[in-house]
Amino acid sequence: MLLPGLQVVADDLSGAAECAAALAPAASGGGTLVLKGAFPSSGSWAVDTDSRAQTAGEAAAVAAVALARAGAGRAPGHLLFKKIDSTLRGHVAAELRAAFDVPGLLRAAVVCPALPAQGRTLEEGVLHVNGQPLLHTCGRPFDLLRLLGDVDARPVLLRPGRARGAAGLAHDLGEAIGNGARAIAIDARNDADLQEIAEAPATLCGNVPVLAVGSAGLAWALASLLGTAPGRPDQRQPARPGGHFVAVAGSFSP
Repeated sequence: MLLPGLQVVADDLSGAAECAAALAPAASGGGTLVLKGAFPSSGSWAVDTDSRAQTAGEAAAVAAVALARAGAGRAPGHLLFKKIDSTLRGHVAAELRAAFDVPGLLRAAVVCPALPAQGRTLEEGVLHVNGQPLLHTCGRPFDLLRLLGDVDARPVLLRPGRARGAAGLAHDLGEAIGNGARAIAIDARNDADLQEIAEAPATLCGNVPVLAVGSAGLAWALASLLGTAPGRPDQRQPARPGGHFVAVAGSFSP
């Protein structure tokens, strides 16, 4: 299943840049990084809303505007992707609630924050880092279904199709949406799982308005459906443009 285009709304600059890097080798016309101003009218691109550092209310408002603009200009078959942090920092539930409030934008959100290349996996709906459950400051594990309970009263957990492959997962996803599920989490332990997860909403998006939600891991998997696979994040090669350039990167994360 190939995607004609992918539009990314990220909650911070490093995430938006990572997604643009994933899009660049695979998307027709490259991957455009939008910092301010008008969104592109075609192609695949990533925009930074800088909402992670804001309050929950501010993040929800800014995400709703960006997603509405992205959805309004979305061409048939294109998929909308909400980039979130792989350790669920930020205001994931508030931004997803805001997305559902945008008229006609989506029927369901497919959520997987896993980033196996950095040891971050989702198992039984619980976020793990290097094989151990990630804990809140209160000592409770990060349970994605508990978080999604603020978005949908009955969130659903699915697992990759294993022997049935991506087609089986797409079937399970379609069935869950048909039964009224709006927030759907999917486990992922490795890059193969992420690839299956990427193909499931890509299969449905031509007929059912879905929002894919995840970290850079899912972004790279989705980008591979645009054309030539750009490779895993730990395998990619830096671009070498002519002349001189400077890149400055940082993070608030310790």
